[in-house]
Amino acid sequence: MNRRTATALRRPLGQALIEVLAALLALGPLWFAILLVARWHDLQQTAIGAARYAAFESWVAAGSVEAAAVREATRRRLFTDEPRRFSATAAAGVVSTVGGLPRWRDPHGTALIAESGPEIEIRAVAQASMIENAEQLAFVMIAPARAVGGPAFDLQRNAARAATVSVPIVHGASLPQPLAGLRFTLVERLELLVDPWAAADPRAVAQRTAALSPTEALRRLSRPLEPLRWAASLLEPAFERFCPGRIEPDIVPPDRLQGGRLPPADLRDQPC
Repeated sequence: MNRRTATALRRPLGQALIEVLAALLALGPLWFAILLVARWHDLQQTAIGAARYAAFESWVAAGSVEAAAVREATRRRLFTDEPRRFSATAAAGVVSTVGGLPRWRDPHGTALIAESGPEIEIRAVAQASMIENAEQLAFVMIAPARAVGGPAFDLQRNAARAATVSVPIVHGASLPQPLAGLRFTLVERLELLVDPWAAADPRAVAQRTAALSPTEALRRLSRPLEPLRWAASLLEPAFERFCPGRIEPDIVPPDRLQGGRLPPADLRDQPC
């Protein structure tokens, strides 16, 4: 093999090496950025969960827990690694550093979340016009029934809650450009209609029905007659099941029970 042939063989090898090095220089920052993008995405998902948690808790704890306590619980449970962060007895003021989780740090170990931590805003919001109009129409239609009803009607108005979670992101100066010193904020908002007027159980159905009918007044009027009903039931057992004002939501008309797997149980056979 002469010198000219050896030079011709080495030339493609050197060109391939230069191309690989050039590709690494281009792809290296991209691979480095993928690590940060994955952390940003994880923080965004956490912010979505925090907005959902804060919106629900602001309704559940309404009147019993201050909004500041809900915000503190959201920060503690979603953004810290406090071992007892999900415990109901955890001290609200004793928490780990917000954003201290290893997955929320850059490759140099610097926290991505600013020292101020995430900001959480909780507020009541106006419901959609379609829902508000439906509410107004419903309450107008049931107004006469409410006038003669018994207990207070428990359907809630203005039951929409909103939570906004803002997570400030700060990158250290030691990162390569253009990431060095980069600052931006991840913002997630969630609005919930937390009371859809659904009844939780037959008791809730009976309570709402009693609020729209005079059954409660009838029950109060028949209460002094309980001794007479008991005495009459000794002669006629059917009087034991005579319960004026009783509401049984579980009793369904027979024509709506076609195809049922089990025979219907008639609660009218049950004593008062």
